[in-house]
Amino acid sequence: MGVMALFDAWVAGFKISFKRLLYLAAVAGVAGCITQVVGVGQGFWHYTGTQQSYFFVPFTFVFTALCMYGLTTTWLERLLRPLTNYGPLWPNLLMVVVLFGLLLGTVPHSLGKLGTGFWIYYSFLFLFGLFVSFRMNFQTVLSMTISAWIVGGASETLGAQSGLWLYEGDTTSPPLFLVLASWPLEFILHYSLSGLLAKEELIARPSPRQS
Repeated sequence: MGVMALFDAWVAGFKISFKRLLYLAAVAGVAGCITQVVGVGQGFWHYTGTQQSYFFVPFTFVFTALCMYGLTTTWLERLLRPLTNYGPLWPNLLMVVVLFGLLLGTVPHSLGKLGTGFWIYYSFLFLFGLFVSFRMNFQTVLSMTISAWIVGGASETLGAQSGLWLYEGDTTSPPLFLVLASWPLEFILHYSLSGLLAKEELIARPSPRQS
């Protein structure tokens, strides 16, 4: 976590505009709270402690969203730079469809038993992902997905093993749908909506901080 904190400080100081940072924090915090309401309500995970409160979690979503933003626009941007000029948009759409398919295919409850809140929230993430995929290249969509897998997998595992929360059946192993699909779909929302609100382009590019 210390390494992630240092990385976030570097990203906040040099790799993101202040306006984008504010919007990213707001979107990640609100969406993170909705994720908790849906996930806890469905019984996918629960919080430990006497109060079993998850009101601290939106702040951790801001923390992780900034880390994923940094990975997407720096290390992964350089790693996947050969894909920058890849023109067709259909791989972007396909990636979002695959993520939603993974969500439904790996969710631990039968689809008929999933609540209305689950369907409304994740259908919105899916449709929003399709919409914004037309405004970016495949490199960016792939970078966001990989960064969400890395940060999401690490965060979910460390949080459970530290005793902050447990998953269904009191296990510390995060469910596949959460890491493989939920985290990428959520980060597509964080990254893209903050960019639209800040009136910045959505294609991942390394750039110095702007005021």
